[in-house]
Amino acid sequence: MTLVFLGNTSKETELAIKRSVKQIVTTSFEVIFDQVSFWKKPHVLCLTGSYQPALLLDLVNALKQMAVDCGINVESRPYKAHITLARKAQEEAVIQIAPVRWRALSFALVESVSTNIGVQYKVIKSWPIAKV
Repeated sequence: MTLVFLGNTSKETELAIKRSVKQIVTTSFEVIFDQVSFWKKPHVLCLTGSYQPALLLDLVNALKQMAVDCGINVESRPYKAHITLARKAQEEAVIQIAPVRWRALSFALVESVSTNIGVQYKVIKSWPIAKV
């Protein structure tokens, strides 16, 4: 689940991000994904939730501010937690699902790399979230 998309960054910016993130403090929270959504413009089928927990939104806002402080332009549209199921989807799929409960215990800086078999994700560094 992407919290803030950073785009391509230099090694210097990556180091600044790693230093800044240490200052962010949050406690664990649960996200419930209870619907399948189709996002027409990016052609993405994903799991979404009907409710965005305040602690999740606080973490996203803190990370966005940290990114801006590191000189990164971030999206201004409202955050919507999602898990991508399929890219290049052509139409909406009407699927009923049982809610998927996900407890956040850490967050990470992740590099995505396009390959001939699809996007591969590499965790650069992760930080724990305090348990409640």
